[in-house]
Amino acid sequence: KLVGINSLRFFAIAFIVTYHLFREFLPGGFLAVEIFFCLSGFLVTSKLIREIKNSGKIHYDAFLRSRFERLFPTLLACVIFTLVLGIFANPDVLTGARTNTFTALTFSTNISELLNGGSYENTFLPNAFEHTWFLALLFQFYIVLPLVFKLFLKICNKPRAAIRSSGIVLFVAVDLMFSIKTGSILHPLKSSVKCQIVCCVTMSSLIASS
Repeated sequence: KLVGINSLRFFAIAFIVTYHLFREFLPGGFLAVEIFFCLSGFLVTSKLIREIKNSGKIHYDAFLRSRFERLFPTLLACVIFTLVLGIFANPDVLTGARTNTFTALTFSTNISELLNGGSYENTFLPNAFEHTWFLALLFQFYIVLPLVFKLFLKICNKPRAAIRSSGIVLFVAVDLMFSIKTGSILHPLKSSVKCQIVCCVTMSSLIASS
């Protein structure tokens, strides 16, 4: 077990909460989200590499099931609590609750926001579950990363070669995503793609930690 991860998580949470409550005091606090993505990417990738080295393959169904069982119960409880609280506290927050609840529980909030031109900073049409874009992107990473390893395991037939080849592909993906983020591919940057850029940058943090 790596020492210091829990402390790093604690400080990241503190930065995020401070950013939301006192944005003027800590305008860059949102970057703590990247810490969570990097930690998750590193830990999950390490788990997959250990599995490849020990068994020579990845048990994809078992892996996804374990990730789902880890995330979904807490997510479901949060959604139910938010819906009940919203009824009494601020019904306006529940605008489009059916669609927003569906996207939250199916780990697709980020895709929904992208298709609808949404923004995390948007307050005109509040989405009580907008913060679940984090879990959505994380779970999508859980779906894609093992498939990359499985693909190269099939092509290379050797665990070490598969790991190295996957690393090269992930490195190229990082370079592409940061090219999008810096505007060298999408220029000028339109407000309608800001949500997509956020998804790309955060996904690249996950991949980079791999």
